[in-house]
Amino acid sequence: MSWDECRKCGARGHWWRDCPQSPQKIPGETSGGVGNTSAVRPVAHREYETYLEAEVKGKTVSILLDSGCCTNIMPARLANPDEIERKPSKLLAANKSPIEVIGTVTWELTLGKQTLPIKFDVTNVVDEPILGIGFLFDYECDWNFADRKIKIAGEEIPLLERRARMSVRRIYASQSVEVPPRSETNVPVQLRRLSRRALTADWLVEPKQLDEGIFVARTLLSDESQYPALRLINVGRKAYQVIEGQRVGDAEIVRETDICPVTGPGCSQGPTIPVNHGQPPSRVTECTVEIGNGLEHVQPVIDSARQFDWAAEAGGC
Repeated sequence: MSWDECRKCGARGHWWRDCPQSPQKIPGETSGGVGNTSAVRPVAHREYETYLEAEVKGKTVSILLDSGCCTNIMPARLANPDEIERKPSKLLAANKSPIEVIGTVTWELTLGKQTLPIKFDVTNVVDEPILGIGFLFDYECDWNFADRKIKIAGEEIPLLERRARMSVRRIYASQSVEVPPRSETNVPVQLRRLSRRALTADWLVEPKQLDEGIFVARTLLSDESQYPALRLINVGRKAYQVIEGQRVGDAEIVRETDICPVTGPGCSQGPTIPVNHGQPPSRVTECTVEIGNGLEHVQPVIDSARQFDWAAEAGGC
């Protein structure tokens, strides 16, 4: 019997506890179908996550060990497109949101003194490589949690721990866009997970300088947006080219307790956060954002953009 074969119905892609033929379900677990859809089962919240370091083609890569994940996952940005075997399928994240799989790729991982061929599902949704329960079974791994070590095919490998990053997303441009000089442009983006257990939520991107004369505006993004976009401000005299797949920022989760109304008792005028409401991205030609509540350091950037626009309209540039 294969490690991913159901002991109840004999089908692959789910375990007996997730079997559609089972009369009872364990609360909180996802159900996976058969065929090209399988389930990535949730596990309890953990403050820290465990990684091992491997060498791939002379480079050191940190890989998340996740016994609750029924497959190995590889971010598309790390895979050579020519090496991907195109085989579209779907996984389910812990929050039941779909993870689109592009195909599969096999990496030769050097772990300690041995090199092992590992097959990964490739996706644009997860942003770090993951080794799941299949890897642990295939190589007869013995995980010593207390000593933070793991035996892989008989060889002991040290493990690393990092604080869990379920509340952080990395933001990448989903297409190439030119930001004209002295203007603002909404750049279509993709929110990528740092953990398969990342929550479905709203995410806040704080303002920052991306390049000389190029600034990222404070932007609120949502997992539910059909067309998420990040606002870029170009206060320089040259056009700026955003390349598809370019990392343009990070976002942190926004909880209801973090949201303060713009007006109301006990709350002064706060920043107006650009929100994408599911409309196709379009160029913004006039800046109307006023910054307050300790974020005044961003106001000069916005004022500069306004001055450039006014000067251009007056024929002064």
